[in-house]
Formats: sequence, structure tokens, C-alpha cells
Amino acid sequence: MAPLSKKKAGESSYVHLCNKRENNIFFPKFEANVPIIYLNTFSGEGQKIFETAQTTGCPSFTLVAISDLDWNHDMVSWDSPPVFKNTDPCTRGADNYLRLLTRRLSQW
Repeated sequence: MAPLSKKKAGESSYVHLCNKRENNIFFPKFEANVPIIYLNTFSGEGQKIFETAQTTGCPSFTLVAISDLDWNHDMVSWDSPPVFKNTDPCTRGADNYLRLLTRRLSQW
């Protein structure tokens, strides 16, 4: 999935859909006084969240929605056994994911 950028005519809000496994997480150019929100998505709901914010009159912002995360690895700071029967254990990977994000930010 390639990054998708959308901007409605006359608006300064954007949505960027990224896929971690395809290593296409990117960092958009900053617009003055417009916040950037980085959202780790579970089931690709970034576009829906963006559209909902737009229809409710949310102020302008840039949304970077990162999908296809391995939640039992990318979001876990330590190893732990499975929480439920027949599920995978959690493996420490949050440090690497955070390092990926901060390295990309520092390239600016």
C-alpha cells in the first residue's frame, strides 16, 4: 500500500496512510500552526477517523495513520507469555519501533 495523501478543496487538513511492514512510514512537511497527529491503527481505520474529524468541524490538522503493526511485538516493551490460551506471546519490540519513528523524525 503506497502512502495516500488527501486534501479536500479549501481545507488544510491531510491524511497520510502508511504501512509499517512496507516501511513507508513518512513524515509530512509541517504547515505553520497545524498539528501533526501520529496514529497507530489496528484495522486501518485512519481514513475513517480523518473523515469523521472533518465532518465534525475539527480544526485543521495532519493525520499520519500507521497500519499493519504487529501489536504483540511493536507495542510491547518487554517479553511476556500469552495472555489467553492459543494466542501468541508478546515479544519486546517497542524500542525498535520507537527508534524507527525517532530516526525518521531526526532526518528532518
